[in-house]
Amino acid sequence: MKEKENPYSKLNYILELTEKCNNRCYYCYNIWKMEGRGGSKKELTTKEWKFVIKKLRQETGCTHLAITGGEPTLRPDFLEILGFIDNMGISPVLITNGSRLTKEFIRDCMERGVRLFELPLLGPNREIHNAISRNECWDSVIEALVDIRTMYGRPIVVFVATNKNIPYFEETLKLAIALDTGGMMLNRFNPGGEGIKYLDELLPSAEDFEKVLEIANRLAYEYRYPISCSIPVLPCIINMANYPYLSTGFCAAGTDRAYYTIGADGRMRPCNHTTTVLGNFLTEKFEDMINKPVMKEFVKAIPPICEPCPMARECQGGCKATAEVCYGSPREMDPFLKKNLHRHPAYSGDYSGEI
Repeated sequence: MKEKENPYSKLNYILELTEKCNNRCYYCYNIWKMEGRGGSKKELTTKEWKFVIKKLRQETGCTHLAITGGEPTLRPDFLEILGFIDNMGISPVLITNGSRLTKEFIRDCMERGVRLFELPLLGPNREIHNAISRNECWDSVIEALVDIRTMYGRPIVVFVATNKNIPYFEETLKLAIALDTGGMMLNRFNPGGEGIKYLDELLPSAEDFEKVLEIANRLAYEYRYPISCSIPVLPCIINMANYPYLSTGFCAAGTDRAYYTIGADGRMRPCNHTTTVLGNFLTEKFEDMINKPVMKEFVKAIPPICEPCPMARECQGGCKATAEVCYGSPREMDPFLKKNLHRHPAYSGDYSGEI
């Protein structure tokens, strides 16, 4: 008789190993950088992280997860934890700022199961990249991208579109293609954490982000280069059907695309952008936490202005997590929606026709 598959095995999982980071990126969304919130009083020990990983495997049957932070490679036990993940039969993806990825370190990671590396590429030169990350890390990132590819790993670059680097997007994308990277995650700036301080300074208009999308769509087709837009874009603000060669989606919370996040202190959240806590993974069962009322309320929350929309349940008003961290509730408006409200059908009271 065939063993019944665990219903949670196909979900996505993120482990934030540490809150420490050697970059100070303007756009950083890590919630512990929010004004007045502070970080965790105590990060999990090596033994506790191994307990969490084993428990996650047993309760969900997960076969892959993302390792991030902060900057996860700053932990002295990083390679030990990575090796434990690999020994548990789980494939790890490493999300890193790339500043510590020497050739030897990349080899150590690959020997422990890492094949996919996600690194930021914030501009086409060191001046722009370093200015946005507020660290002298450009050279390390470029060398790491080359080394990962040379060692038959798959490097993915992440471009966070802000008013500081949007004018240089085409050059940056062409550089990523020239470096033979495996694809790009094109993320509109999603305020949170440190980024809240610079919301007005960094958040692009819909018109400016459309220029980026047009370039991305054109070059994705021309070079057969995969580009995904991970941060949801409201279809009433920007019609993503105009960019058929880009991969897009909406909020995944509570769906089969969800990416549950376990923080450095062991507490679990619906995603890595939200402050909503479902419980402590050290002491509570995964299934119990995702069925709590707080999870159902988070999934159900949409801005009142979006409720009459025929696409409300699918779109969910953009990113409810960034609405929560910026304005105090997942029922508030996504800052991108608020900035571009003149494009919303409800602004003129018109929901007729297709969005």
